[in-house]
Amino acid sequence: MSDLTIIYYTDNSLPPDFEARCQRELVKAAAGQRIIAVSQKPLDWPGVDKIVLEGIGRNLHSLFLQPLTGVLASRAKYVAMAEHDCFYTPEHFAWRPPDDTVFW
Repeated sequence: MSDLTIIYYTDNSLPPDFEARCQRELVKAAAGQRIIAVSQKPLDWPGVDKIVLEGIGRNLHSLFLQPLTGVLASRAKYVAMAEHDCFYTPEHFAWRPPDDTVFW
């Protein structure tokens, strides 16, 4: 079991084709590490743990609440944030802090 959980958060505002590509690329980059998706609408994304916060809107509150909800659902030592409209490399999720007494 990995010591990292990836928290993917989305307001579900992306065009469907682009959203699907971002999700496919994230699964590749995650290399088997757990992904928790926190969305504002249900997602059809097999193999990913999903949390839906419907009706919270696209605002500063949701930008804080969605990642926090994912972090609280994780039991891993480390968490990494993944925005819905970005592409990540496997190296991004392979890095671990050299010092656990500092927030990275």
